[in-house]
Amino acid sequence: MERAGREVQRRVDVTIGAVSHRQRKVPRVSCSQTKENILKKFAAIALVALFVISGCTLFPILNPIVGTWENTTLGITTNYDFNSDGTSLGTVTILSVGVATTGVWVSDSTTITMTWAGSSENQVDLYSFNSDNSIMTLTPSGGGVVREFIRL
Repeated sequence: MERAGREVQRRVDVTIGAVSHRQRKVPRVSCSQTKENILKKFAAIALVALFVISGCTLFPILNPIVGTWENTTLGITTNYDFNSDGTSLGTVTILSVGVATTGVWVSDSTTITMTWAGSSENQVDLYSFNSDNSIMTLTPSGGGVVREFIRL
């Protein structure tokens, strides 16, 4: 009986020693290491937010107006190239003869304002898109012909 008791005690000691040995292998994480990880994650999120707020685009087209658009009405083809930096190129083609002009553009949530080189007047249109942004409808703010432009 005494021998069986010693055997049980030895197994308990070995088991406790094994658990203690395993516990020593677990790396300790200090509070400062945890704070460093949190600060790194916060810095990464803040950097992405800064890019978005400052206007630097992480994706090529955040503004659906940016791109090349074409409309043909009564045999007159109009192409607009709206660049993300606010510059634009407008081309009007009649009977295979095209005239191009450069300009600048700005927009808000409903209106696009285009200013073409050599013109003292702004072209102001209300705009809207279909569900997949492949068609842009321009409605002159002062009245006129409503035109649908196809994204090229």
